[in-house]
Amino acid sequence: MIRKHIIPSITVILLSIVIFTSTNCKNSTEPKDQDTLVTVFKPNIYLYPETIQQLSVLLDFPKGGFVTISDPEYQNGWNVTVDPNGLIDNKYGFLFYECKVPDSWQYKYGWFVNKTNFEEFFTNNLESYGFLGKEIEDFINYWLPIFSDYDNLIVYPQVDSEIEELIVLKIINQPNSIRRLFYVITDYSSQIKIPLTPIFNSINREGFTVMEWGVILK
Repeated sequence: MIRKHIIPSITVILLSIVIFTSTNCKNSTEPKDQDTLVTVFKPNIYLYPETIQQLSVLLDFPKGGFVTISDPEYQNGWNVTVDPNGLIDNKYGFLFYECKVPDSWQYKYGWFVNKTNFEEFFTNNLESYGFLGKEIEDFINYWLPIFSDYDNLIVYPQVDSEIEELIVLKIINQPNSIRRLFYVITDYSSQIKIPLTPIFNSINREGFTVMEWGVILK
């Protein structure tokens, strides 16, 4: 026979287990279907405050995901000192990370790009989206040698609102201007339908400006 005074203790224990399990599930950043994860390669975050500032930069993954590598180390966020020219902690030109997220990108709009036009296309395209100087040079210098293995590319642009659905970028203090641009890039084959041409807008780089580019290579 179970004594009456033991029953409340058992109830408390069971209730605690239910609350603990429910809380952990709610806060989990693991996607439901691990097979849908794709790698976002080398997003570079360029920061241009108007004055030297201490900035906290955080990433959040509302549909699940996680940072795989970063430089400087991400930990629970970046806390850095940034000059108006974009120099971070007197050492870095940008915040670098890579991550895994669900493959929920848009595949309706994009471009077919021939190998002979890779450099011209990405230079002009990045510029059209508002990127300048070193931001474009960093992209070209890193990605062009990788793209040289491909004859033709299908390029699907992912812009601010589409990226925010998967990777939220939180910056304290709030920037005046922000542009986030990821490319989902795949090798062209006859089985792939040529996407519709995107309609896009540049940004006015005014005040505290943040620029970010990255690639999902498939």
